Amino acid sequence: MLKGLLPEGNISNRPNLKLINQKQLKENTMSEKVVIDEEECIGCEACVECCPSVFAFDDDKVKAYVLDDADAGEDCVDEAIASCPAECISKE
Repeated sequence: MLKGLLPEGNISNRPNLKLINQKQLKENTMSEKVVIDEEECIGCEACVECCPSVFAFDDDKVKAYVLDDADAGEDCVDEAIASCPAECISKE
């Protein structure tokens, strides 16, 4: 049973250890959502450039926004959060 990946012994003896399957993992990730504080957004488009599957740009408002079907679990979201000079992107 996944020798080397899990601690030796019976899992039932470890109440803090919870095993989840791939579907549950995706659901847990999908429950998070990406949020942009539009008032703080300076319209630099850094998030759109590094993560176009999650962010888009509104030319009329001159602000970035999160796409409706955005997946907060995408690797590029963390990169977008880190690259935002206004620090206005977060996960909730």
